[in-house]
Amino acid sequence: MDSQKKIILKTFNIQLKKFLTFTDETIPGNEDIETLSTLASLLIKCNPKKIIYLWAYYIAGPYLPIIENGDFTYFEKKDYSEDVKDLKDNASYVLECYNKIKNKISNLDETYKKEAMNYIQILTKLSLKFHKK
Repeated sequence: MDSQKKIILKTFNIQLKKFLTFTDETIPGNEDIETLSTLASLLIKCNPKKIIYLWAYYIAGPYLPIIENGDFTYFEKKDYSEDVKDLKDNASYVLECYNKIKNKISNLDETYKKEAMNYIQILTKLSLKFHKK
């Protein structure tokens, strides 16, 4: 991996940790967010390239125009049941966790939603840049 890619990967992982910390602080005590944060931290340690790949494949790829436009409302209203089908046995659990988090986020102030979208936009740009190189 060249030095440019290493910088992008390191920046992505730092931003992801910041995003998860922001989410955890915004919605304190949510076990699903805490679990996701722990899982992401473990994945970053064990296979740091995997998480940027997953972001590019599952988030940046299908939702790029929506993310670029900063349309947070789209994500609040979207039904993700089709998106998690390939997770097979874990699909219902992931969907249930996501829906709980989505309901909490929907009740947040617009300022928090804008900040969350900003993190999503940064992570998306970094994941696409990483995969272009």
